[in-house]
Amino acid sequence: QQLTEIVRLLFPQSFVRLTIQLIRKLSMPPTRIVLVPGNGCGGDIRACNFYGWAEKAFTENGYEFVLPAEGMPDPVKARECIWIPFIRNNLGADINSVVIGHSSGKQQEEITYVD
Repeated sequence: QQLTEIVRLLFPQSFVRLTIQLIRKLSMPPTRIVLVPGNGCGGDIRACNFYGWAEKAFTENGYEFVLPAEGMPDPVKARECIWIPFIRNNLGADINSVVIGHSSGKQQEEITYVD
């Protein structure tokens, strides 16, 4: 898991390629990819980190890519009681989604599917 995290942070193109290969290998249906950013990201987050680049790369490969258009609610504290319902209800993450969590978004991603 740490290696995956390093690959994702250092080589975003490899991360996109590996994610797409995994989706295909698992024979998943047309997949919604949901990005959950780290805390502190309010407003349009496409210019932050790798978020806009990932959106472009996945959509160019035919995937529906969802990120919070206006940023996450409660962006500084990133409280679970606010983020989890938002991820499920507003971003549409479900059992057929691939959820990419970055920083504190990674913690929320894990909680979303453990529940």
